[in-house]
Amino acid sequence: SPGGSRIVYYSETDGNYDLISSPAETGSKVETLFKSPGAKFPSDWSRDGRYLLFGVLSAGAKSDIWAMSMADRRAGPVLDTIYSDRFAALSPDGKWLAYQSNESGRDQVYAQAFDGMVRETKRRYDVSTEGGGGLPRWRADGQELFYLTGSGRMMAVKVYLQGNDFPYD
Repeated sequence: SPGGSRIVYYSETDGNYDLISSPAETGSKVETLFKSPGAKFPSDWSRDGRYLLFGVLSAGAKSDIWAMSMADRRAGPVLDTIYSDRFAALSPDGKWLAYQSNESGRDQVYAQAFDGMVRETKRRYDVSTEGGGGLPRWRADGQELFYLTGSGRMMAVKVYLQGNDFPYD
């Protein structure tokens, strides 16, 4: 969690991989955050602690990106496409979502605006334009986005966040 007091992970319960929250200190109660059919795996937590992002695997090894509102424990899809969208990462200000998708036929990194658990089509920006990429992560100040290429090289993209536009080098 942003404050370091809790850890979220997936664990098999009743044949499903569900999201579990555990206190960082021993001796406190472990709780199931989200239980449903299919596998789920956490990928990021908003810096303000409002949202937990996680992947949900469905039939055919397709994956979608979901979010959980930590205030009311309501969860739902943010990206639910015919592609495998995964490894979501929120910018430090919580306004941009970076993720890996095979939409182009190969894994690439995309970014789009994030406004909570709103499931609507948004303009996507292809960040890994030189082919392939995955596992995006933001620099702590949000001015760079890092990802791995298909060959395992780490790339960094300079980001100039301005309103609803996503200019980058």
